[in-house]
Amino acid sequence: MKMEYIKQFSGLLVLALLFSCGAPTPVPEVIKHVEMSIDGMTCAHSCAPSIQIKLIETSGVKEARVNFENKHALVSYNAAIADVEDLESAVESVAEGIYEVVATKEIAALPKDSVQ
Repeated sequence: MKMEYIKQFSGLLVLALLFSCGAPTPVPEVIKHVEMSIDGMTCAHSCAPSIQIKLIETSGVKEARVNFENKHALVSYNAAIADVEDLESAVESVAEGIYEVVATKEIAALPKDSVQ
């Protein structure tokens, strides 16, 4: 009789371990959008693309567009993974810190076709 209980308990233990070690818990999608004003950009061919690549590589960023002419970046990101400080740090880490985020404001959504 004891052996039967041990087998049942062992089976339940294995099932509990399988369920607890299953797929990772999904991160919720909390999408936010920001416009960042950036000082220090001096050229269209290197500055804007370097900042854009760094933002896109930042964990949680869904989309990033950087415009040299108006010195702005538009970023769409998952706020459950990243925050504004992460985005600002990413920009300011490019090219040994020559870029500075001077203003960041939350916006309703990214424009459909152009960086403003």
